[in-house]
Amino acid sequence: MRLFRLAQARHATSPEHMLDGMGAYRAGGRWNSKGVKAVYLAETLSLATLEILVHIRIPSVLERYRCVEVEVDAELLVDLGNGTLEAEQVAIGNAILTDPSRLGLLAASVVNPFERNVLLNRDYPGFESSVTVLTDVYDYPIDPRLVGGEGR
Repeated sequence: MRLFRLAQARHATSPEHMLDGMGAYRAGGRWNSKGVKAVYLAETLSLATLEILVHIRIPSVLERYRCVEVEVDAELLVDLGNGTLEAEQVAIGNAILTDPSRLGLLAASVVNPFERNVLLNRDYPGFESSVTVLTDVYDYPIDPRLVGGEGR
């Protein structure tokens, strides 16, 4: 399964940096509490873009994003489908993302429930052998017109 990870350039100096799980560790997220490492990815580049856009308030930052593409075996992920209640997401995510026998989870996106996000357990013992980096980090500027900014 090919996956896409976007991050601001300052957090995207290398694939290893983009896959370290520290952003989610420091801030928490929909599927993890602060203090739990998680690597948020999407099945498609367009979904990864949408997941960024829902949080953007300053259009000028969109031109400073970078991308890395990886591949994982979907059979190593817990598929949660799309029936998870929002109130349960952090508890379920924390349980999977701290379980050393689980690489991560696959769940429907809230932004686009027809596509899926993947969260990887950065502390999974076989992380390096289970996650294949397919590309070096590359620039991925997002058109600021998508959030009402000045166009190109």
